[in-house]
Amino acid sequence: MPHRASRLSMALAPALILGGLVFGVSGCTQFPEVNASVSDEMANKPYPDLVPIHTLRARIDSPSLTPQNADAVAARADALRSRAAALKRREAVDAQTRARMERGVR
Repeated sequence: MPHRASRLSMALAPALILGGLVFGVSGCTQFPEVNASVSDEMANKPYPDLVPIHTLRARIDSPSLTPQNADAVAARADALRSRAAALKRREAVDAQTRARMERGVR
């Protein structure tokens, strides 16, 4: 009588072979041509300059609100406040829907 371990390995052998074939065949797939998605103009541009990280952080930390765009930002904020006030005045659920919901709950 064969050992239990050998029966288990015999039962797993087809699955392991099939799994190996699947992984082996998937490695033969065609990859899309990455270079074809880059235009010639972009491909011929020089690489960007490497800069110290503190230079990049300084750009992030600098305020983005300038006198030139302050009026546009203030106008957008006013429009959003107005929209929020209008939404607060509305009922989220109309009376007919509310009545139907209450009937369904009972």
